[in-house]
Amino acid sequence: MEINTLGVVLKYYREKYEIVQDDLCDGICIPAVLSKVESGEKIIDSLVAERLLGRIGKTVLQFELLLNDEDYGLWKLREEIKKAEQIEDYVQMEFLLEDYRKQMPSKSVHKQFYLYHCAKCKLFDGASRETICQMLYEALLLTKSKADEMDVCLCNPIEIEMLLFLYQNHFSKWENRDVEKELLKILSHVQKIYSGRLKQEMETRILLELIAYEKQMGDYIRVIKYADEAIGFLSQGRSLEHIAELHFIKAQMIEKLYNQSKEWDIEQRACKRECLMAYHVFDIMEQEEKKKELEKFCEEKLGWQITK
Repeated sequence: MEINTLGVVLKYYREKYEIVQDDLCDGICIPAVLSKVESGEKIIDSLVAERLLGRIGKTVLQFELLLNDEDYGLWKLREEIKKAEQIEDYVQMEFLLEDYRKQMPSKSVHKQFYLYHCAKCKLFDGASRETICQMLYEALLLTKSKADEMDVCLCNPIEIEMLLFLYQNHFSKWENRDVEKELLKILSHVQKIYSGRLKQEMETRILLELIAYEKQMGDYIRVIKYADEAIGFLSQGRSLEHIAELHFIKAQMIEKLYNQSKEWDIEQRACKRECLMAYHVFDIMEQEEKKKELEKFCEEKLGWQITK
């Protein structure tokens, strides 16, 4: 992607969604730099460009953003770190991260990349969840300076991943936050601005987190609501991932809500339909353990053998 193209893309979507420069570049670069990028007067390194594009829900092949040989070297090292993570070679990942630390520029996005992946290594090494949360919190503040003020709406995918981990693990500094409200703000941003596979992936992750949160709070009606929403847009795509899981969650919530109630005769049929949907998708996906778990639920909670 040529620098003038990057600037045009950033400016077009920023203005389309009425995002001010200060909000788009907060913690990533100063507004003066963004202004010069948008006008084609300045070039920026590929990670800075990637993080800016991420906040407007856009992705490109990273090599299209490469600036020079030094930038290429850092990009290649980042790719090697990600590859080591994918194959769970955390020893190699730690070695590569130390190399990255020695070479990286003193920019917030590079420090964040380093801390974010160090936290993943620490998690594998058995560090406590609170320790990991603290590392990710420090990494998040590098580009989201107002995170403690619950201003977490305009986020790129990496920032969202860190926020989700902090919410999932009940980060002690944020114990009084309204998690549902904040997740809904982020979801609204993703639904408005993101597109394509990235939109579906992030919507799914946020909705799954909302479902987990509402299950913990015991609000089964909201669990069903968010599960329905997730099933709705996942059904429009090509992937079956999470579809069966969501139908099974719905069945479990219906049973919890209505078993022993006067509505159970009607709701039991709905519960069985959700179970059948889940079972068939688990079967297609060859998820035998999940099928057994579902069969056990049907026998114990519904007195029903789903395979008959």
